[in-house]
Amino acid sequence: MLIRQWLNSWQAGDFRMRTFKDTLIWKTLMSTDRQYVMDKINKPLLKAIVIIANRLPEMTRENCLHPNTLILFDIWDKFRKRNGVRREFIDAGFRILIYKHEVDPVYRHFLNKFLKGTSDWDYNEKAN
Repeated sequence: MLIRQWLNSWQAGDFRMRTFKDTLIWKTLMSTDRQYVMDKINKPLLKAIVIIANRLPEMTRENCLHPNTLILFDIWDKFRKRNGVRREFIDAGFRILIYKHEVDPVYRHFLNKFLKGTSDWDYNEKAN
């Protein structure tokens, strides 16, 4: 309902500065539509990510070719020790990251640049 109202009230060329509380995201999440977003968008999205991650081949430290993938495993291990919230979703996210890093050069390059900016890990820049 709120989304429909916003779309109806918006006019082309309406580029006035808005505060965050004027944004559609704020209005949706802080209104009665919030529960709808949580139930109908967020939960199915998280479930789909977990299902996709579970269909990927199992990646282990032993079957990885790239040294920086081992760093992702270390980050995953440290993260699991500190956080217990939404464990299934977090594990699925790391499984997808590790898989994409191992098999896709584009994601590997992106993640290597990310790891390079992380100072407390042993980063190997030439390990592509």
